[in-house]
Amino acid sequence: MKIGIDIDGVLADFITPFLAYYNVWHGTGYSYTDITNYELWSVFGDNKEQINSKIEEYFNDADALAIRPINGSQEIIQELNERNGRSSIITSRPLIVKEKTLEWLFHNFQNAIGKVYFTEELNGDYNGKSRKSFICRKEGIEVMIEDLPTTAIDCSGTCRQVLLYDHPWNRNWKFPKNVSRVKSWNEINSLLNGNKK
Repeated sequence: MKIGIDIDGVLADFITPFLAYYNVWHGTGYSYTDITNYELWSVFGDNKEQINSKIEEYFNDADALAIRPINGSQEIIQELNERNGRSSIITSRPLIVKEKTLEWLFHNFQNAIGKVYFTEELNGDYNGKSRKSFICRKEGIEVMIEDLPTTAIDCSGTCRQVLLYDHPWNRNWKFPKNVSRVKSWNEINSLLNGNKK
């Protein structure tokens, strides 16, 4: 079974340190539960370009290794590697943070991951760049683990199953039947065990 895995919101807790960074610079007090829309500009009252620029600035300024892995992800990724082979990583991060991203992945997951794809569709902004669903189709990904609602819906047309990692920004959506909400990496592991061919 070929598995694709997103980084931010699935493997990495990006939003917590980014909000701390944003709050310092803007004198705001946003917390995780305030992020009820993945389009951060609509939450912060900024425009899309400002937010994308601030995210890229954060990646350039911050210590990439300080971003913490989502609880349970390291152990389960190791198990998946032993049981199923290396999973593909499919991220919407821009190429300008490729080296920091690869450093973070190796630091936290060593050799348990396979190919890493950067679609650059930051904040759902495709701009003619490759979509995750295109990579899933090209690489024969059967199960995609994702947190953005629009990407989950897009990948559901290509993948046999999409596992949607639960967050406030994806709760008020309707999804196709092959999109299943998950709340932990232990739940992901159980579902993937049930999907084994």
